Amino acid sequence: MLDERIKRLKDLAAKMVRSLELARKYSDVSLPPALAAQQETLINSWPEMETQLRAGCAPDTAARERDVFLSAWEQVATATPYVKAVSSLPPEVKKSGTAWLQAVVDSIAQLFNTHRMPVVR
Repeated sequence: MLDERIKRLKDLAAKMVRSLELARKYSDVSLPPALAAQQETLINSWPEMETQLRAGCAPDTAARERDVFLSAWEQVATATPYVKAVSSLPPEVKKSGTAWLQAVVDSIAQLFNTHRMPVVR
């Protein structure tokens, strides 16, 4: 699944080149400066971002929360449907699982901050 998401992001970065070409070619399709900057940043930063995405976050990211969640998860019967299995976990374990996953998301999201990806609103 990660490979598919990375492929989609790579495709998006490649499309930014054409987007900027078209915007420059047709004067009536002028991109707002912030949007053009965002596209250029993605084009220029993509190779390094892809490498970092493939490397993943640090193995110790939210290690305590991860360990609490996985320890409880290993006790759930493997035949239990996913939603039921998650629902059966104690609230503090679900909180740990949520905190762990959020830490992973935050770690990966830092790529956009690291590469100073401008935010377009």
